Amino acid sequence: MSWSQSVDQALCFGWIDGVRKSIDNESYCIRFTPRRSTSNWSAINIKKIEELTKAGLMKPAGIKAYSLRKDNKSEIYSYENDTLFIDSDLELQFKENKKAWDFFIKQAPSYRKAIISWIMSARQGKNQTITIRENNKNKRTTKTTGLQKIYFESGQLYSYGEMLDDYKEGKWNWYYENGNTSSSVSYRNDKKECKQIMWSEAGEKTKEEFYKNGVLIEEKLF
Repeated sequence: MSWSQSVDQALCFGWIDGVRKSIDNESYCIRFTPRRSTSNWSAINIKKIEELTKAGLMKPAGIKAYSLRKDNKSEIYSYENDTLFIDSDLELQFKENKKAWDFFIKQAPSYRKAIISWIMSARQGKNQTITIRENNKNKRTTKTTGLQKIYFESGQLYSYGEMLDDYKEGKWNWYYENGNTSSSVSYRNDKKECKQIMWSEAGEKTKEEFYKNGVLIEEKLF
């Protein structure tokens, strides 16, 4: 069974794929769990649901899980969104740095889309200005270094941590939109190191994962 086929099975029963752990050079295992009503739904999985429904393969639990899907939790990933544009005033700030702007417009559409999504996700004017300046500065060397912050569309902090030459370095934290921490982990050269702690949206610890040089060694459920 391929990974895509396993996802199809999970969708039919209202489950979602999660942690993938290597077994050897040719195989791996994936942890599946029941999908929560607050789960994000990718465009790919929404299309899969439509195809599985037409094929008569959906089960009651899968139909119920899909019925709880929220519009604001669907197709929200930056690579799935339509073409994005920078506000005119922010675009003018960006163009003030000719070297940065020239570099930006020469990049692949997917790269430009990701950067614009990151910039526009900071809904407060102050945050947008800071983000623009950070991006302009970092594009002089095409490397991202320093404190990075990403926001929900509502303006609530989604994640933050340090970058060093495009690599995550040190402690990174992620948050739910209600402000509670969802996970915390340390990085070394963009690879997870030591312990990652995860919490539920209500603030209860749900899992600990232990990493060495980016490889999952052990996990503990609560």
